Amino acid sequence: MDDFIGIFDSGIGGLTVYSKILEVFKNENIVYLADTKNCPYGTKDINTVKEITLKNIEYLKNLGAKIIIIACNTATSSIIDIIDNSNYYLLGVIQPTALYALEHSSTKTIGLLATNLTVSTKVYEKYLVGATVYSEGCSDFVMPIEKGLFHSKSMKKMIRDHLQKLGKVDTLILGCTHFPYIKEEIQEFLPEVKIIESGEATALYLKKYFEINNFEVRTKHRKLVFLTTGDLEKCSKQIAMLNYQFDVIKEIKI
Repeated sequence: MDDFIGIFDSGIGGLTVYSKILEVFKNENIVYLADTKNCPYGTKDINTVKEITLKNIEYLKNLGAKIIIIACNTATSSIIDIIDNSNYYLLGVIQPTALYALEHSSTKTIGLLATNLTVSTKVYEKYLVGATVYSEGCSDFVMPIEKGLFHSKSMKKMIRDHLQKLGKVDTLILGCTHFPYIKEEIQEFLPEVKIIESGEATALYLKKYFEINNFEVRTKHRKLVFLTTGDLEKCSKQIAMLNYQFDVIKEIKI
């Protein structure tokens, strides 16, 4: 299959971006790649993540993707310079999310919850010009989310412990695409704060991106494909639990 939007993440987190893109692009073919074999990315060193990310991009490119969405903040941060200077159609989630947060913050005091690696690169600060940014590394959120433990007592305790370290903000960026699965739990602790997730911001940005680059929008019936580098049975259960539907679910090797 060619002429599709390619999306990838380390696991199920990027599905929060995928779902928003589905809403905006009703007829586009979409291939979602879950690199669950290498999940999580956020605890690895940046060179390892960069190598993995480039392999995933090459795989989707060779498969026929017309544009690739890196639906992972950690992966985006590892190749941000390549994204900014690429002559191929690559889009990460960090720039769209940061710009969206700036638009919605009245005091320009913005919090960021992300993996430790994303926080360490300070890549969000590159786009949050003029804002005071309070960042907190939360790599420990990722694997419980992958296991579906969204509402557990241990998760709520982790959330509380991390939020206590943030400064006072009016807007909070969920700087990992896994984190929207615990958005309600986070909002309970910060009821007055505007929470920004990557999915909506990236989908709206992608729509403009299509227009600027004169991409033809498909009007025929779309095909939705889920690929995983990990355990197919486990991924199938996760997809069913989260009520996503795909025409094809397949295990691959990269």
